[in-house]
Amino acid sequence: MRISIITPAATIEAEGHEIHVLTPAGGMGIHSGHVNLVTPILGGPVTIHNQGSATVYVVTPGTASITPDGMKIFTESAVSAHDLEERELEKEVKEYTELHQKSHDTHELAKITAILERKTIQLEAAKKNRR
Repeated sequence: MRISIITPAATIEAEGHEIHVLTPAGGMGIHSGHVNLVTPILGGPVTIHNQGSATVYVVTPGTASITPDGMKIFTESAVSAHDLEERELEKEVKEYTELHQKSHDTHELAKITAILERKTIQLEAAKKNRR
């Protein structure tokens, strides 16, 4: 089945026989022939299984549109878990946490909060990917 992860910056295209995502109701495995469904997804790993291997992308919260032929995920950010550097992410989370605590500007605080959320999701996925 075909999967597209669509962000404002780029679209990631992949093929797989099974896809795992996190939803508010819990983890969900999608196979070819799945009924039509639109569901919110949580930030975290999207795992694509294809012929004995798995590829993991880390996404921010978004929406998944599922059809019998595939899945489209609409999200603000997606990155390959393989590309995540745990130490760098830990440093960035610490820096943005400090900025968040010091900020008094509402607009700046909203931007910092969004970045901090994305970096925290990526850090959690990097730690899981290391195991």
